[in-house]
Amino acid sequence: MNADRKERWDIWIEEYLANALAARSDNKRPRGKLAGKRKLGVSTLLLALLTFTFIFAFPSSPAHKIVTAVLGGSDCSTSTTSISNAPLGMRIALVDQLGSQYPNPGFVENVTLSARKAGYSLDYISPNSASIDFFINLPTYHYNLIILRTHGVAVGSPAIATSDTYSQYNRINDQLLDRLGAIESNGTLLFTLNPGFVSYVMCGKFPNTIILAMTCGLLTSSTYPQAFIGKGAGAVIGWNGAVTVSHTDLVFESLITELLTGNGVDRSLQVATERWGPDPLTGAQLLSYPNSTSMSI
Repeated sequence: MNADRKERWDIWIEEYLANALAARSDNKRPRGKLAGKRKLGVSTLLLALLTFTFIFAFPSSPAHKIVTAVLGGSDCSTSTTSISNAPLGMRIALVDQLGSQYPNPGFVENVTLSARKAGYSLDYISPNSASIDFFINLPTYHYNLIILRTHGVAVGSPAIATSDTYSQYNRINDQLLDRLGAIESNGTLLFTLNPGFVSYVMCGKFPNTIILAMTCGLLTSSTYPQAFIGKGAGAVIGWNGAVTVSHTDLVFESLITELLTGNGVDRSLQVATERWGPDPLTGAQLLSYPNSTSMSI
C-alpha cells in the first residue's frame, strides 16, 4: 500500500468511526456529522464486503494478516488475559476501574473482610487490569458475585468503561458493530463495553452470578441488564442515572454486607436504600433487574 493510499485509508477510518460513535447520541462520546443506525449498518456491510474481498484476493500478502487482525472482532481466541486456577466455588470479583481516579481503600478493605467472614474468596481487579480482554473472559471465571466499580455513561445508552485507552484503529469491527464505544475520563478516552459486547463477545455463561453495577446509569433501560441475564446472570443491581462516587460506595458497601449475610436481592436492596436513599445530588435510585427476586448468592 503506497503512502497516498495509506493516508486516504487512515482518513476514511478516522472519519467513519467518529461518525459512528456520534450516532450513539451520547454527550460524553466523540462527535461527528452523521447520525442514524441505518447509515451505520449499510457502511458496516460495505466495509465487511471490501474486507473479505481483500482477504480472499490477496491471501498471501503481509497486509492480509494485518487487515484480518485489525478488522477482526474480539473473541475468546483473541483474548490474552486469564485468571489462572479459577475453580468453581465461593468467589467474588471486585473490578475497581475507578481506583486510580477515585481510590477508596476503606471500601475495598470492608468488602474484602465481609467476603472472608462469609467464607468467600475475593479477587481484586486493579484499575489498570479492567481491560477488554479481562471482560471477554469474565463469565468463565465462575464468580458468584461481580462488583463493577467502574465509570459509566450518565446520559445516553448505558455502557461500562474499561481501562483500555480508546483508539479508532483497534478492534474496528467491534466498534462498527456497536459492541464497543468510548467515554472521556479525566481527559483520557477509554473504550467502553456496550450491551452487544456482553451478548456476543463475552465467552461462556455466568453461573447465575449477581452483577452489582456501581457505575452511572446502567439501569436507565433494560437493555444492559437483559444482556447480562441472557448471558446467564441471575440478577443485576445498578443505578438509573448519574451517581456520585461517595454515595455509590456507601450504598453498595451496605448492599454487599446484606447479601453476604444471606439475605436475598430484594431484602438487601430494601435495607441499603432505606438506609441511604437516592443520591442526594442527582436523585438517582438503585434498582434491580428483574425488579423482584428473592435469589441470593
